[in-house]
Amino acid sequence: MADPIPELWTIDACAAHLGIQEGSARGLLSRRGVESVDTIRDPESGRYRARYPADKVRAVAGDRRPGKQTSGRGTTGDFTRTLRSLHAAGDPRLGPTLKTAQSKGWSYAVLGEALELSRERVRQIAVKPTGHSPVQDIPDPAPGAPDGRPGKALPREVTEPGTRAPGSPASEG
Repeated sequence: MADPIPELWTIDACAAHLGIQEGSARGLLSRRGVESVDTIRDPESGRYRARYPADKVRAVAGDRRPGKQTSGRGTTGDFTRTLRSLHAAGDPRLGPTLKTAQSKGWSYAVLGEALELSRERVRQIAVKPTGHSPVQDIPDPAPGAPDGRPGKALPREVTEPGTRAPGSPASEG
């Protein structure tokens, strides 16, 4: 006999299970069609908190496991976790890792989405000299897909800020 009372999780429990922030969890659950079942009043803050069916949250999490594209992000699950752990630990290898990933075809925008940082902040971290080597096993974006997003061609050759791509016209001064 099925349990008549489903297990329900507040958004903080959902976010923790999904490995993302609460706002991101709300958006992801909404995009996947997971609706809140009810609300409860938080005993500490007095605020109302929505509750979601735990089995549906687990199903969404199952779709986001390593090796698969994560929803809304171009990086793979393992690479996203590596980037996030480097960032959370303040690891000096983050900059060289971002720079190497960008040279392999990942855009700063997609790397920023994985880290929940702006494209510009990721660029600043990547170009800051640290004297460290990048982490190993930086994946290439999916074939024929810029930034790991399917259905588009790879971006043209990437150049350092302040330089021009080979074959591009010189600016007239």
